[in-house]
Amino acid sequence: MGLETATYISDFNVNNPTQNDPVGEGDNHIKMIKSAIKTTFPNVTGQVSGTHTAINSAVAAANAATSANTASKIVLRDASGNFTAGTITAALTGDVKGDVKNAAGTVVLAAGDADTAATFTGTVTGLATSLNGKVDNSQVLTDVPANAVFVDTNTTYSAGTGISLSGTTFSNSAPDQTVALTGAGATSVSGTYPNFTITSTDTDTNTNTTYSAGTGISLNGTTFSNSAPDQTVSLTGAGATSVSGTYPNFTITSTDTDTNTDTNTTYSAGTGISLSGTTFSANGSAITGVNAAKVDSFSISTNSTGTDANTIYFRT
Repeated sequence: MGLETATYISDFNVNNPTQNDPVGEGDNHIKMIKSAIKTTFPNVTGQVSGTHTAINSAVAAANAATSANTASKIVLRDASGNFTAGTITAALTGDVKGDVKNAAGTVVLAAGDADTAATFTGTVTGLATSLNGKVDNSQVLTDVPANAVFVDTNTTYSAGTGISLSGTTFSNSAPDQTVALTGAGATSVSGTYPNFTITSTDTDTNTNTTYSAGTGISLNGTTFSNSAPDQTVSLTGAGATSVSGTYPNFTITSTDTDTNTDTNTTYSAGTGISLSGTTFSANGSAITGVNAAKVDSFSISTNSTGTDANTIYFRT
């Protein structure tokens, strides 16, 4: 008998048994077939109800599985255990950990779970409905779990004036200070902490005074202004005084060297002298017969005028 050795179905020889094989070898042949079938399908412990078409389709689909976002393909995780997908619609039971992006539906965070932390990036449809009545602006209006911990590890804080910072605790660095209220001028302070009275004796409440603008001044409401600002000032010399130079540097010069500024002395005319206003004159008849040639080294002349600096001239 042509009895082959077979471990799996693929080891069967389709030409065995031959027509000349002894009937007594039939049992061995049957045993070999049964052993190969069990070895080929070791985990089949029940009925396989799928048709060969369904089984073949399932095998083809499994072989075509991919980690890429490909429609109508079985999802195959890559070497890192990840896969790419578009929109996933599902009802989740249990905890969701990590980032939830573009979630649609209602997301419920279980209270008391230290690992429950969701980061939402995108539109979360239904979240507003879930939080309706529980969140008002920045205030959470529902109970916060007793063991909830809010940790900020990115913000740096510093203590300002009058505040000290130790670890994560801010404190008043100068508590319970005495505040002194002292009145001055027309103001006085009375009473004791925490009730004080501040009194002012200044009773001037005049709000009725009427003001007006004088020459060169204009008044608009409560504002006084120079009505003719930036005017040109002209400096002109006269008599013995002259002005030279240009703005802003001028020189004022006088050629009058008479420094006599006596305006208080009273004068009177004596014998032979007459006084008219501020002019003294000599009476010629009064000096007739005076033969002295000089008076105090000055020569005397009856001429009314002359140019000799050593001669006294009289009007006659």
